[in-house]
Amino acid sequence: MRLSENRSQLVLTVVGALVGLAFAIALFVQYGPGTDVAAQVRSYEVLSDTSVRVDVEVARDPGTKAWCVLRARDREGAEVGRRQVDVPVSGDRSTVLSVAVTTTGRANTGELVGCEAGSAPQRG
Repeated sequence: MRLSENRSQLVLTVVGALVGLAFAIALFVQYGPGTDVAAQVRSYEVLSDTSVRVDVEVARDPGTKAWCVLRARDREGAEVGRRQVDVPVSGDRSTVLSVAVTTTGRANTGELVGCEAGSAPQRG
């Protein structure tokens, strides 16, 4: 009887370890290793009732492709414009982009939604 209990415990331990390993691999594939991209709005300027310019500084490893999403909001906070832009590959760690975002109404602010390393997803 004792041999049977030891064997059952060993099987459960091995199965548990395999499930844990599979979970760790799934997390690594989903979230890592990844290249960090940091970005911030340096300034924005409302150009007209249909446009706002957003100046964004993007920092990432030299030679890394990246892309960002910018948006414009009106006085009430509603989104009135959105634009996805590619960050050109550069030998420098930091790149400053000046991006015009077309709006459907007068913007009150220009914002950075976020940036990611890699190629931007295709819209379609």
